[in-house]
Amino acid sequence: MDSRDRSEQVLKLVNLARATYGATELEALPRGELHSAPFCPIGRSLRRGVEDWLFVTVGSKHLRLWAVGKDPVAIAQQIMTAWKIPLERLQQSRDRPGIVMFSLPPELREFIDRFDRGLLPGHQGQVDQQEVRQLRTLARNMPIPVRQRTGDSVELRKMH
Repeated sequence: MDSRDRSEQVLKLVNLARATYGATELEALPRGELHSAPFCPIGRSLRRGVEDWLFVTVGSKHLRLWAVGKDPVAIAQQIMTAWKIPLERLQQSRDRPGIVMFSLPPELREFIDRFDRGLLPGHQGQVDQQEVRQLRTLARNMPIPVRQRTGDSVELRKMH
């Protein structure tokens, strides 16, 4: 399978997930930043259009999710069902109530690995600072223990 076919499969998986929480279908993956859990193409595509309530970071093997005013467990379970991931793989954070994490499908793990190794230059690009500010604003409301907060901002940790 060539990289175009892989990108189409990744987009299909992204759109399957987006449909579970009522987001519109994307025609293409947005560009993203290398080694950036919140700003890789997958994380950005899952949040596109729902940035005001969905917080997603994508690691090399897992997706971390939190939502404002919605049940993150239910959202995660719907995505996992769409991606055919066994629901028993859902993990709830012990120190961050309301944040859930689950394994990514192999196609997304492969895409992220190739992306972070610089093998998908067509998917690389700078993220607009407005998007960064918007995600930081959303992150301020996350249930993160006080010791991890720094002033008014929350560090967006890299998960890759």
